[in-house]
Amino acid sequence: MRLGTAIALELLIAGGAIGAVTFGVTRAADLADSYLVKPAVAAELPLPETELLPKAMLHVEHPPSTPSVFGGPDLELLAPLGATPVVKTKINHGGTSLSLRLDFASGARAAFKPLQIYPQSDPRKEIAAYRIDRLLGIGRVPPATWAEVTVASVVAGAEEQYRPFVAKRLADEALYKQGMLRGEMSWWVPEVVPARLNGLPLDEPEGRHLWSQYLSVNAKVPPEARNLITQLGAMIVFDALVDNDDRWSGGNILMSPDRQVLYTMDNTFTFSREWSDRPAYALKKCQVFSRALVARIRGLTLAQLEAAVRVTEPRAGSPSMLLTDEELAAVLMRRDRIVEHIDRMIAEYGESAVLSL
Repeated sequence: MRLGTAIALELLIAGGAIGAVTFGVTRAADLADSYLVKPAVAAELPLPETELLPKAMLHVEHPPSTPSVFGGPDLELLAPLGATPVVKTKINHGGTSLSLRLDFASGARAAFKPLQIYPQSDPRKEIAAYRIDRLLGIGRVPPATWAEVTVASVVAGAEEQYRPFVAKRLADEALYKQGMLRGEMSWWVPEVVPARLNGLPLDEPEGRHLWSQYLSVNAKVPPEARNLITQLGAMIVFDALVDNDDRWSGGNILMSPDRQVLYTMDNTFTFSREWSDRPAYALKKCQVFSRALVARIRGLTLAQLEAAVRVTEPRAGSPSMLLTDEELAAVLMRRDRIVEHIDRMIAEYGESAVLSL
């Protein structure tokens, strides 16, 4: 039986004139591959003669084998996302950018951020953050890769009463080409809650004051808080390196319901050419660090970064870079500043006191 009808979204190209869409300092024009902003057209779109919707085209790179907190190898977590058809669509709440939850016939679930008009939600940066997280041996960014899904399947996957709303969001905010939405697909973390320490939200003043005390030299950290503090220290260093200016804006620090695992999620507003105030400020509140992570930061090279962010995009069919030369140079600039801060702490307090996480 047919699943019903959806709003057809048509790509408009008028006389070869293409409207420009700017993604901050990124090379979005190249990555978008002529995906355009366009209005919806009210028309019926016939769907496949099946109760299942077309499956996604998932481009799974062979990711690093770094262990993570997500319960299995990255490749095994990513593979089911494109192996069966999409059966359900939901727009994720929170934030100003466009983010979708896609369910598949296999039971797998994914977060999907299509190419879109918002500079704070650039899908390539989520993939780059994931790959650099694995390069550093942290393992707390959900596995992510490029993917494509049809506009028709995304709209039809929504509950019938919400299909016009989903179609309008896609028409107003997403970029697509020939009926295909392209973007970043990541493994869905099953359940998250706002991160707290001793009952205090980590991103509110009382919580920030508490964790900054615990991340001070010679702090007396309660045994039950030590695991979370170690994870938080790694997240702060990682955010300083990739310049995540959104982490401390409110509601972007999440953990497992049992309060044992801190997730480094939502990394699209990253990789500027500067060092933003919020991640820099958080780093400067830290006096103690993981010895192993500091060693990886010190040894980080341009060649390693280039290898980490070199991928084969679905449409290009050949290797390309997730980050520009300028963005890569900025990562190394921030690496140097992170090391300078750590070395100042070591000079003042001694190596054993500072590299104690």
